[in-house]
Amino acid sequence: MLYSIYSTATAAVRLGLSVATVKYHLYVAKDLEPDSVFAGRLQFTEETLVKFLAHKRGPGRPRKNNVITMRNGSTITTVGQGGTFKGSDHDILIDL
Repeated sequence: MLYSIYSTATAAVRLGLSVATVKYHLYVAKDLEPDSVFAGRLQFTEETLVKFLAHKRGPGRPRKNNVITMRNGSTITTVGQGGTFKGSDHDILIDL
């Protein structure tokens, strides 16, 4: 079976990322691993890159999902920039 082998630079092009971002995923986030190292150069197969793309989250900071419980037992659920106050008989949209 013939495999497509990518260097760090060509893997970045294939993934649509910068080389610096690929290095971030290798050394900081540690969610990408090379298949082999040859002469000090990292090598990736197509299969590894496809798996990485399948598990990579989208760009930007993930939204926080928080639930705040008030003293009277009511709850505020916040998602991103807004929230919903769930009272005994009404819901109110609030800006946080």
